[in-house]
Amino acid sequence: MDGMRLAVREKHYYTYPNVMVSCHPDDREAEQQYQYPVVIVEVLSPSAETYDRTLKFNQYKKLSSLRHYVLVSQKTWVVAWFQLTEHGVWAHTALAEADDFSTIPELNLTLKLTENYNETNVVPMRVLPLSLPDA
Repeated sequence: MDGMRLAVREKHYYTYPNVMVSCHPDDREAEQQYQYPVVIVEVLSPSAETYDRTLKFNQYKKLSSLRHYVLVSQKTWVVAWFQLTEHGVWAHTALAEADDFSTIPELNLTLKLTENYNETNVVPMRVLPLSLPDA
C-alpha cells in the first residue's frame, strides 16, 4: 500500500495514512487512492502526534465508511483505539497492557497489544513504584 493516498474530501483534503483497510468494491480496483476505508492506522511521530489526534481525526470522522481509527505510539506500548459505536459516537479505548486487545469485527480480526510491537525495539510501559517521602 506504499504511496496510497486517501481522499478524505475529494479535491480538498488528501492524506497518506500509515495503514488503511477498505472493503469497498470501488477501492479494490483503486491503484493510487482509496475513498472508503473501514480502518485507518497512524503511527505517531513527535512532529505529527497532535495533528493526528485532532485535526486529522476530525477530518477522518467525515468518512462514512470509517469505523476504526488506531493511533500507535513509537515510544512505548500504547495504542489509542477509537471505534464508531452503533449510536454514532466515537468510543476510545487505551491499550497499554500486554493482554489488552482490539477487535475489528468488520475484518474478523483480533489483535493483542503485543502483536502490534512484535519485532520492534519499543518497550512496554512500566509502572514505577511509588516513592514515599522520608519520615
